[in-house]
Amino acid sequence: MKVIAAIILTVIATVAYARAGTLVKCDFISTNDGPRYVGTYCIDFNCQYVERVVFTSYCPFIRP
Repeated sequence: MKVIAAIILTVIATVAYARAGTLVKCDFISTNDGPRYVGTYCIDFNCQYVERVVFTSYCPFIRP
């Protein structure tokens, strides 16, 4: 019984933190140096805190 409870808790925690550290969207912007892509990464599981990264040639975001 304890093993099943541990597995269930692990699955719940994994699903809850699935967005943390993931690229959730990518926006196209035009700059003087040419086109750029701004990717948004979630820092926490609610995406309350995000980090933005600029990509020069493409964005590795795959829309689900």
